[in-house]
Amino acid sequence: MAEVVEALMQRLLDYEPGPRIRHDAGPGRLAVDFVYDDAQPTAIALEVTSMVNHTLRATLAAVERHNRNEGEAGESRELVVVDEWERVKDLDSAVGVAAVRSGPGPVGGCADRIQSVVESNAGKLHAARPRETHLAIWVEPLECSPDPRLTAAPRSDHADWVWVLFGTGQREPSPAILMDGSVFWPAPRPWAWYARRGEIQWTPIVD
Repeated sequence: MAEVVEALMQRLLDYEPGPRIRHDAGPGRLAVDFVYDDAQPTAIALEVTSMVNHTLRATLAAVERHNRNEGEAGESRELVVVDEWERVKDLDSAVGVAAVRSGPGPVGGCADRIQSVVESNAGKLHAARPRETHLAIWVEPLECSPDPRLTAAPRSDHADWVWVLFGTGQREPSPAILMDGSVFWPAPRPWAWYARRGEIQWTPIVD
């Protein structure tokens, strides 16, 4: 994910990150993940983290397990489409689950979750001063709507820039669709947001 954020810094902020040095609480190093002391126009510290949807992962694992068992048994499957916005608790009891579709369900914003992630990383970012601090958060799209209008930007004195990524911009992992046991990962639009310290709204990245 660091490579994606570096490319966005170059493209959107006109920064030149320069060499990436891994720290990540190594001996005699900072707790923040990466430091770019030769970056232009200013030295940078970058922390990368994620918001993981454990319910979703368990759901997808149940679907894959069901499909694998059905295939091994050579049984025909009745197509059952499960809207992923519903928190399915017991897919093992469903018959012939063959698809989990992505859709514009009622999933909302995630301002509180993002604020919590920012606050939990405040110490790392503060310790990296006087470098400019960047926090990148990988968000599983089923955990939060990719519509930035539904989520306020976080408040922080320690993160100069916050990046929220739902993908990499190259049609890679995003809302899951399982069809006949296969997994497809279409990129959401927008696939990322970013905000500078003090801003109350995100800037979406759509291409």
